[in-house]
Amino acid sequence: MSANDIQAQRFPDNPSNLKSPASQLRSRLGTIEQRIASLETQIALLHKEREQVLGDLAAISYPVLTLPTEITSEIFLRYMEKPLRFPGPSPLRLASICRLWRAIALSTSKLWTHWSQFFDIPTAEVLASRLQCWLPRAGGLPVDLRIKLPPSPTQESDAILRILAQHSSRWGNLKMVSSGPISFPADLRGRFSSLTKMALDSYPSSEGPSTITAFSDASHLREVSLYNIALVDWRNSLPWSQLTKLELSFVTVEECLEMLEQTSSLEVLEFFSQLEGQDSVTSPPRILDHLHTIHLGSDCSHRLLDFLVLPSLAHLHLGLDSECAERVAPLIRRSGCSPRTLGLYIWDPDFAPILQCISSVPSVRELQMTWVGGTTIEFSQLFKTLAEGPSCLPALESINIEDCQTNIHLPSLVQMLRARTTGKDGVAMLTSFRLSFSQDNQHEDAIDFEQQDKDVELALDRLGGLRSQGLQVEIQSSVKWFSANIDSKMITGINTNNRS
Repeated sequence: MSANDIQAQRFPDNPSNLKSPASQLRSRLGTIEQRIASLETQIALLHKEREQVLGDLAAISYPVLTLPTEITSEIFLRYMEKPLRFPGPSPLRLASICRLWRAIALSTSKLWTHWSQFFDIPTAEVLASRLQCWLPRAGGLPVDLRIKLPPSPTQESDAILRILAQHSSRWGNLKMVSSGPISFPADLRGRFSSLTKMALDSYPSSEGPSTITAFSDASHLREVSLYNIALVDWRNSLPWSQLTKLELSFVTVEECLEMLEQTSSLEVLEFFSQLEGQDSVTSPPRILDHLHTIHLGSDCSHRLLDFLVLPSLAHLHLGLDSECAERVAPLIRRSGCSPRTLGLYIWDPDFAPILQCISSVPSVRELQMTWVGGTTIEFSQLFKTLAEGPSCLPALESINIEDCQTNIHLPSLVQMLRARTTGKDGVAMLTSFRLSFSQDNQHEDAIDFEQQDKDVELALDRLGGLRSQGLQVEIQSSVKWFSANIDSKMITGINTNNRS
């Protein structure tokens, strides 16, 4: 390398092209500081604007937040009275809106008197912590509990019961569901001073007997429901003599009769045996002087009727089949009663059991019916029977047919309604008819559209005339359009005519 080359490297021709690392960093730092200063200026402006917005917000008056606390509390209570829906009204939802509402919700004890834990079942630990937080907020008021015990080992369910037991003197209405036996500590006896209703449900099936002797002296307990619950020492489990309503499921007729022997004050009985192949029962009649309402399921439950004397029976509800229908007339004669309401749930399409049953209770004023197996022809036969003479339900004033799964022939229906609203001698005047269709309505019948269109037009005219004379007619939820059969379009027309 020559001396000139070495000189050129040491002393470049243009010194400005040479920048040290330090000078580059100083330049970059200056740029950053300029940007920081600019951003700080913008942030200061935003802070100032924020304070102005907060001031404007504070100046706004929300009428709902200016209400007196007592009125807001009452509004909260009315909100909680809405029908149960998932996830349902909750004071926790109210308390999450704002600080004022939170304070009001937490201080309104009555908001915390209902606990329902059937959805979103947590672990036992979470459920326990929620209960410990919730129940004390109800103060000294009675609480209604609807709770499903966690499907876990017995000790976890016992832990939940121990927490609930701390508030046992305030239980008002208890509904408890478990996948196994439900047993309450014996030392709770005498601590249910507010309990009036209790329902225990072992679903899907109990793995053993339940012990509920702690409730034997619950002085205000009046209504009890036991679903698939096998009891240890059942005679000493409940204050049977003071019960006014009893619901039993998955027990035999013989077991039910033994319990009824202890229930001298019973007014309402619901019995669903659902146990086939039961041995024949030999038992003296049970006279229940105060019982006015009885609900019997299908299958074997109707056998209970052979052993009952019910002089005050007013409301008879049956899962009807031919064997059940045969037992109705003897019950009425033996009891000397005059039922006002007859409710029938029927699977069999055969009309004969229905005819036999309704012919046995001439005192009935209200007929309620769910006829799952009924076809258009069978319903027309029913309407024809009701239209003919005073021999069938002469005191009838109201008909309610629910969850109809077939088409209803409108002319047959209108003919029956006309006959029942003319005021014949010995026959009460029908004042109300209600028909609701099931969404499972899938039956299709071969029809003569041209002829039946004329029948429909005439029937609708007559139905409109009956409504103008005071007959209350309500038809809901039809899903089909079948000329002579009632459907949604007809319902619109009928309701329009009724309003006019």
